[in-house]
Amino acid sequence: MLSDTLKKLENFAPVNDFKFGHSPLQIEYFQTAKQQGSEPWEYYQHILQLKALNMALKEMEVEIFEIDCQIRDAKKFWPFWSLKKRKELLPRLFLREESILRVIREKEREVGYHLEIIERRFSQFKEYSEEEIFKSEKEYWITRIKRQLATSHLSRLLAVSEGELSALMSLPVDFQKEILDSLKISLKNNQDLLSNT
Repeated sequence: MLSDTLKKLENFAPVNDFKFGHSPLQIEYFQTAKQQGSEPWEYYQHILQLKALNMALKEMEVEIFEIDCQIRDAKKFWPFWSLKKRKELLPRLFLREESILRVIREKEREVGYHLEIIERRFSQFKEYSEEEIFKSEKEYWITRIKRQLATSHLSRLLAVSEGELSALMSLPVDFQKEILDSLKISLKNNQDLLSNT
């Protein structure tokens, strides 16, 4: 029965306690990975992610307020409603509220990751204006095209897809070495390409 399954899930703490969303590693190495090669531009991508998260959190805050108003009104008029209406409305409102609160926790966690990365890796850019950041755009595009060409070349040499290789090249060099060493792929001829892109 569904109710038994729901009880099992409710009693399994990670389902309720873990704040899902992007992990720190995903945020640092994959979410803004295409901007690697220009530190100011990579920093700018974290700012863009924070702007999107900020807007999403504001929208959810309004949604929670609206749901709370609906719950308050529902409780106020509860005695005048039919049993069917009582059974339909409040559980749905409580479920919507719980769902939104979970997403809020995920987004808040992601905000924390972005801010921590900015503090650790890009704090020198916090006083830069948008115009100063844009000055690094040329460097970013040159580096990005070089990386794409190197990825294309290496994918043919190593007989792996460009997508897999792009994911690999988004990681720090020590991660790359560990992955390639585990596959017994020699880095001798390709190490310069990996570390310079």
